Amino acid sequence: MYDKKSSDAVSKYLQEKMSENGPKSASSRPPKRDSQGVIISKRKQAAREMRKTSRQNADGGESTHVMEWGEGSGKYKYQVNPTIFPEKDGSWKDLGGQGNTAYNEAMKRGEVIGFKSKRRAEKFAAGSWKKGPARREAMKNYRKAKKEERKNKNNG
Repeated sequence: MYDKKSSDAVSKYLQEKMSENGPKSASSRPPKRDSQGVIISKRKQAAREMRKTSRQNADGGESTHVMEWGEGSGKYKYQVNPTIFPEKDGSWKDLGGQGNTAYNEAMKRGEVIGFKSKRRAEKFAAGSWKKGPARREAMKNYRKAKKEERKNKNNG
């Protein structure tokens, strides 16, 4: 399926990463995508480079992505996508909790990331793509949530 907006986003990404003599280095080449445009390699790099700006949260923190994961079909059955999107006017569109709306918007923008493993997709959405203290905090919260989930499952 050809989607002009996804294709344009990929083209823009490629132009930013290319020099006159080809790719700057192997690490600066764009991530691989499957036939639907889902990112299937260099996932962490793609997530980190996806956004240049951040939004101010009510709690005083900043967010560039609020990721969610879901199950699809195909080889990369589990997919992760952001739920907040920057607009041209500097505002942010929050599509969290609106069903497939965020997924559809992320597909248009070429920001869907595919995984074969449910656990890896879940951890990625929780923040395993981040660096430093932000990653440690995200993984701490992920482990705490999983522990609570197991506790509730055993009690219920």
